[in-house]
Amino acid sequence: MEQHECPKCKQSFFTAIIHAGATIRCPYCSFEIIAAGREKRSGVRARVAKSCILSAGNESITAKVIDICERGIGILVERGIPPAMEANTFRVVVEDFELDANAMLAWKAGFDGGSTRAGLRFV
Repeated sequence: MEQHECPKCKQSFFTAIIHAGATIRCPYCSFEIIAAGREKRSGVRARVAKSCILSAGNESITAKVIDICERGIGILVERGIPPAMEANTFRVVVEDFELDANAMLAWKAGFDGGSTRAGLRFV
């Protein structure tokens, strides 16, 4: 058995062992997830549920930190990532971790309702 967390509804569920590239459907919201192959991260990641602030110039937004590792963080933004932050370096502050670092957008995925899941790489 393998445990998964749906990136859309955040519910945890189990599936039988599957191969990389297989499609998994969340039993709670029917969101389709492509099963990952080998973990691409070089470091260990920790799942968290903390707030963070992303800022670039005069623009700031609040996001939820989903996971963190030594090279970056995964976030969930309720209203999407502003265009000014998509191609530029911006500031990430997670007060609970005393983290204040520069980051760049590594990837993003939008969901119905306007929320965005994204990976940020520390620079």
